[in-house]
Amino acid sequence: MSMLCAALFLLLGPLPSDNVMQVDWSTAAGMDSAIADVRRAYVTAINARDARADAFYASDAVAALSSGSIVNGAPALAERLRTALDAGQHGVTITLTPQRFVIDGATGSETGTFVETIADSAQPRAVEGVYVTIYSRGADGQWRIAMEVRTTGSRAPLAVW
Repeated sequence: MSMLCAALFLLLGPLPSDNVMQVDWSTAAGMDSAIADVRRAYVTAINARDARADAFYASDAVAALSSGSIVNGAPALAERLRTALDAGQHGVTITLTPQRFVIDGATGSETGTFVETIADSAQPRAVEGVYVTIYSRGADGQWRIAMEVRTTGSRAPLAVW
């Protein structure tokens, strides 16, 4: 959903000099695709604390989050991300490991795993999960996040993103 919008939102932002989100491209198939470029731009924006997240989402984007909540629409997704960035939770790192990017017509998908880590506590913690991001190409030719689903199974998530 790296562009796909639905999810978006990586972050609970550490210090402005810290990168909250990282991507491990080592196993990604299709990493030269247009939707992989959206993921790159999304991660860059998150790490720059750029709160203009609306641009990454389709207007009707939806995210089903690890917490069990569902967020509908680009404005709500962008607001959630802005709130997380403003919260400044230090020591949180999210590492995405995309497995595959696929484009079929005006729809694309990204599947992968993630690890949320908190290192700023007496006991560092990590939670692993899986995600699916669906992208749609708008009438303007731009790819945007349309849907994002992520889960940590029965473990509570550590980060808002």
